[in-house]
Amino acid sequence: MIRTFVAIDLDDAVRKVLGALQGRLIAGGARLRWVEPEAIHLTLKFLGDIPPLMVPEVEECLRLAASSTAPFAFSIEGVGAFPRPSTPRVVWAGVRETSGALRELHGQVEEAMRNLDLPREDRAYTPHLTLGRSRGPRGGRPMDSLLAAEARFRGGEQEVEAMVLYQSDLGPGAPFHTRLATVPLGGG
Repeated sequence: MIRTFVAIDLDDAVRKVLGALQGRLIAGGARLRWVEPEAIHLTLKFLGDIPPLMVPEVEECLRLAASSTAPFAFSIEGVGAFPRPSTPRVVWAGVRETSGALRELHGQVEEAMRNLDLPREDRAYTPHLTLGRSRGPRGGRPMDSLLAAEARFRGGEQEVEAMVLYQSDLGPGAPFHTRLATVPLGGG
């Protein structure tokens, strides 16, 4: 079995801006396990463990999901934490997309994966870019003031022309992601 997810990659310029944001949070005293800027992505769907032989079927379903969505863009705005800044488990940069294309693509991916009997996510889709995670199960140190200082953060705009199927390998350090397939939007 391989651990997999579907994501949208970010441009190097956007990752650089996010890395600078992480640097400011670290300088302010935030103590988290930080995601390497090169690994920051927008998750569309976590698939979990699938047999390697299922990858072509997943790719085909993603092609079907992508065929009806034209390329679009989203902006990166604001920062926050799940479940809340006072007990952060995940610190994130916000994603703003007003045309509805991102939610439409997410819904198409969810529907396509049902064809493979992969379960639908129980929670509502909340698009975000994970910057760091708490080291402990109860959440990290309060970050209310640090995140409030970055409330007006603007990370630029990201063009979306494709989605990617990744394999995620967990180890003692940061997860290692291997690209399994790239699927262009709009049937391209």
